[in-house]
Amino acid sequence: VTGFGPSSVDLQFSFWVAREDFLEGKGGMMVAIKKALDGAGIEIPFPHTSVYAGSHSEPFRIQLVGSEQQQEKESPDVDNKT
Repeated sequence: VTGFGPSSVDLQFSFWVAREDFLEGKGGMMVAIKKALDGAGIEIPFPHTSVYAGSHSEPFRIQLVGSEQQQEKESPDVDNKT
C-alpha cells in the first residue's frame, strides 16, 4: 500500500520482465489484477463529489452547453420514432 486517496487505496505492484515484453507484461498484470478483484467481489469506486449550499437551498440547475449540447442535437434518440 503506497497511500490512501479520496476514493482509493493506492497499491504498487512490481515485477521483472524483458524490455521487449514490457507492454504485454504490464497489460497482462493489469488484467490479472482486475480479474482477481472482480472474482473477490471488489469494485473499483468511481469518485464523486456532493456539493451542499446550506440546509434550505434549492437544487442547482444543470444545463448542457457547448459541444455536449451540439452532440445531443446531432445524434437523435434511436428509439424515438417520428
